[in-house]
Amino acid sequence: MLIEIQNLKHIYMCGTPFETVALHDISLTIAKGEFIGIIGHTGSGKSTLVQHFNGLLKPTAGSVRIEGKDIWKDKIEMRQVRQKIGLLFQFPEQQLFAETVAEDVAFGPKNLDLPAPQIQERVREALEYVELDYNAIKERSPFNLSGGEKRRVALAGVLAMRPQALILDEPTAGLDPAGRKHLLKLIQRLHLEAGKTIIMVTHNMEEVARLASRLFILHQGKLAMEGNPAEIFSSGQPLEKLGLSLPVTVALMQKLKEKGKKVKTNVFSLEEAKQEILALWKKEGKL
Repeated sequence: MLIEIQNLKHIYMCGTPFETVALHDISLTIAKGEFIGIIGHTGSGKSTLVQHFNGLLKPTAGSVRIEGKDIWKDKIEMRQVRQKIGLLFQFPEQQLFAETVAEDVAFGPKNLDLPAPQIQERVREALEYVELDYNAIKERSPFNLSGGEKRRVALAGVLAMRPQALILDEPTAGLDPAGRKHLLKLIQRLHLEAGKTIIMVTHNMEEVARLASRLFILHQGKLAMEGNPAEIFSSGQPLEKLGLSLPVTVALMQKLKEKGKKVKTNVFSLEEAKQEILALWKKEGKL
């Protein structure tokens, strides 16, 4: 198992008048090669949880194991943990700092004390993987790029560390529709072609329903639900109690089914919904 969380609890400002319990007794596992979606309202504990996966936060109680080793008890170097488990923060372009794109992407590999040729190879590889032309962009200032390009440069900086797993905290936040679609395609490629374990934190039900193989729903710092998208979205009532809504396509199919139409309800993309409705109209002689 790649990541194992047992009875995890996290308290901010412990022992002060401002003490806040952010996570309550969370246990979960993530296997190599999975695409995990983590959903919940702002303040539900999503970002706090994933920052435990690569040791950015230390549990108040409970354990975090990476490939079977407790990262806080088995004397594992955090640098090794963060090589295996990469994390792309929300709005990562705000953390770009170097004078050139190549220098920014090279920051992580340089900290690994790699030889210069290997660093250059990793930078080229990472930029090309996020569909940016290495020769055209390497000497440009990251601050003069578009919003979508900045986001991809930040992602390249994480990929240059060659992590096994990639944590993405609201990766499409603030992007226009074209930039969002492009980035999601890159993330899907990383999962399907490069074999990366993907852990995506999001509030976008449509995105996560279409891409993830398993979902964790957080509510007030607790793990409220878990399962595959079909299981989670099969009934809207539990989600509604948590203040969450169904993906638009699922809600539409459920409405049609309530009206007696024979349609699938586990439909997670507009194209699938279109095909399902066209098939329904054909059966009813409307085409």
